[in-house]
Amino acid sequence: MEHSPTGFISGAKRTHWQAAVDQQMVSGLSAAAFCREQGLSYQSFISWRKRFATEGRGDVEHDRQGGRIASEAIIGEKPFV
Repeated sequence: MEHSPTGFISGAKRTHWQAAVDQQMVSGLSAAAFCREQGLSYQSFISWRKRFATEGRGDVEHDRQGGRIASEAIIGEKPFV
């Protein structure tokens, strides 16, 4: 199990946030709009999305406004906007 500054991260919490990140990616909504619609904390959402991307679970990178851009690591080219 992973450690966080305040203790352990539960599997249920991780599963919840992974599902939210996956749903946002296919929703067509910005991260901010998705979080508003779903009643989620935007800051928590962004934190988890970054964590999953760092772990190699994401297939796209995201800009600060929550928009999606192609990932250099995925397509082997420089990202475009």
